[in-house]
Amino acid sequence: MGEEQKYPTATDKERKIANIAKGFVKILDQVRTVLRAQKTETDAGIIKAAQAGLKAEYEAFVKKHGPVNVPANLNIYGDVTDSGWVLALEEYDPDEKKVTKLADIFTKQIVPSMARPTSADTDHDALAMSLDEFGYPNLEYMAKLRGSDVASVMKGVVDRVVENPETGFLETMDEYLSGNVKAKLAAARTMAQSNPEYERNVKLLEAALPGEIPAHRITARIGAPWVQPEHLAGYVAEKMNLKPERLTPVFQFNPLTFEWSMSFKGKDDWRKGREIKAQTMREIGRAEKSVEATQVWGTRRRNFFLLMKDAIEGKRPVVTYYDPDQKKTFMDVVATQAAEAKLQDIQADFGRWLFADSTRANEAVKRFNDIVNTSVPMKADGSHLTFPGKSMTVLTAKEAKDVGVIPEGAITLYPHQPNSVWKYLRNGNIYLAHEVGAGKTLSMAMIAMEAKRIRGKKKVLYVTLNDSTLGQAKAEIQRTYPLANLLTVRVSTHEERKQKSLQKIALNDFDIAIMRQQDLDRIALSPESETVFIEEDLRELREILEEAKAKGARLLEREIQQRIHALEEKLKETVHEEAKKKNLYFDDLGIDLMIVDEAHSYKNVPYATRLSRITGLNPSGSPTAQAFFRKTQYLNAQFPKRDALVLASGTPLTNSIAEMYNLQRMLQPQEVRRQGVWSFDRWLANFGEIGSQLE
Repeated sequence: MGEEQKYPTATDKERKIANIAKGFVKILDQVRTVLRAQKTETDAGIIKAAQAGLKAEYEAFVKKHGPVNVPANLNIYGDVTDSGWVLALEEYDPDEKKVTKLADIFTKQIVPSMARPTSADTDHDALAMSLDEFGYPNLEYMAKLRGSDVASVMKGVVDRVVENPETGFLETMDEYLSGNVKAKLAAARTMAQSNPEYERNVKLLEAALPGEIPAHRITARIGAPWVQPEHLAGYVAEKMNLKPERLTPVFQFNPLTFEWSMSFKGKDDWRKGREIKAQTMREIGRAEKSVEATQVWGTRRRNFFLLMKDAIEGKRPVVTYYDPDQKKTFMDVVATQAAEAKLQDIQADFGRWLFADSTRANEAVKRFNDIVNTSVPMKADGSHLTFPGKSMTVLTAKEAKDVGVIPEGAITLYPHQPNSVWKYLRNGNIYLAHEVGAGKTLSMAMIAMEAKRIRGKKKVLYVTLNDSTLGQAKAEIQRTYPLANLLTVRVSTHEERKQKSLQKIALNDFDIAIMRQQDLDRIALSPESETVFIEEDLRELREILEEAKAKGARLLEREIQQRIHALEEKLKETVHEEAKKKNLYFDDLGIDLMIVDEAHSYKNVPYATRLSRITGLNPSGSPTAQAFFRKTQYLNAQFPKRDALVLASGTPLTNSIAEMYNLQRMLQPQEVRRQGVWSFDRWLANFGEIGSQLE
């Protein structure tokens, strides 16, 4: 016979490690059994049996291997994804080397039962239960709770709900009577003409309209999209004493490009004869050289008409001179400062002129209120939310009232937390600008879980600042939602390992995927999406470059050229990347809700502007913020309800007014475009003012 084959045998150390790992898995399985029983079972005996099983497994482990938190055990399973469930079973004192307290899961009900209500005492209670269960007034469900019929229940909640004539669905009053109520009123009036039932909507909306902003509270600025072209024309004609009709100024605003243009009636009328047009040009030339244009309301180097053009285009005036020795154009600082001072005078005078005449003032006030003053903020009340799946360590106000004495270690939600959740559920994209200590993490966790339950979100991505905040957020989410399926993702810079991380997100079912900001930054949009955004940015920058060249604005020209070059190089890289067709991108992950904490990290989004020499503006921004902005725009485009983005920060604004502009573009793209202020220059002309001051 041949020599007997020998097999390697495990050492005592290896056997011990294996036994500890097996014991860990048994405890973890039993924890899940208890949580599942507390969530689904109504029989107290079954729950107690599961708790007894957990205690038996835990005590057997401790007897053989010591407390679960001793360093020797942590070295074996401390890095396992679900180890937190086991480690939280005890409070361990490393100095005393003993367990000081066991978790409540051994003896108490820590997860509310998922059993849903089967009856309601009042119609209003039934409405609250319906909103909690479905997110909207479900009359059939409410009637079942009341043991009544739909008509009776509707009559009982008529003071709380109303039908939206544009959708045909019932909405709560707080939802329907908020947002752009003027647009809703116009729709209701149209529908009421054919259906008298909607007269109620008209009356409700009329009562909810925002108070009219009077003339003395309106700052009228040349270049603002709401200013009427006729008023601009009248102002120019009066200040420059332009009498003949052919010299009437013509102002036009393009709602697609958000740009103003200025010309003269006789100059552009092709039906006039050559001599008439020539005469018109001579008269315009005389007006441009008049005392009013070059001294009273302008300077010799930058007359009134050029300053008006600067104003409607949202530019700062620049006066240049040519140096024949150096063969270069330079900015004349003194002449430019004089032109800026005159432009400020014009802006201030236009506001006074506009409201000096009662007819003009009434027209301007009406137009401002019709275009700008259209919306009412939602007074969100989330007190009806019960947050199914939430543990009893976090109590709603109603739960706290019911239990009387708050259990040790439990907290009660602040009113603004359920209100924030409800506001997101009704309005979509939201910014949680809550100060430190106000419970942003808990609010974001509840938004994530309620968005999955009510809005049907499938893949929620939760982004934290760094390793420390990731651990804190994960612990708080697990404490609040013990049964939540969390997927922790770390994205490597190594391409192969990065793709494996992305595959975890793309191919798995989970409640929340949680990662750091640096992980998100390493995930690119697909080349197809990147190309669309880059080409749009290039178009805007090239337009500004041509204007900068024409004006001799060398600093602005150089800055724009650098940005164009960087984008063109990025476009080349993107096209090359598209040829690979191997990688997973952000587009492929299926993310339908992205929640980002400490979102101020992405405040410096690049933007195109004709303005230069403005303190506090940084139009070049940062590539990281730009990549993040494009992800938000991708999500907004993919989900037209605009409910795919939640941002949070205790310091939403820090240095520049442009940060607010970028936030609005991220969260309210439709509204920004509706008001004609998508470009920064137009936005600033509408909401800001450029001034000069000595330092």
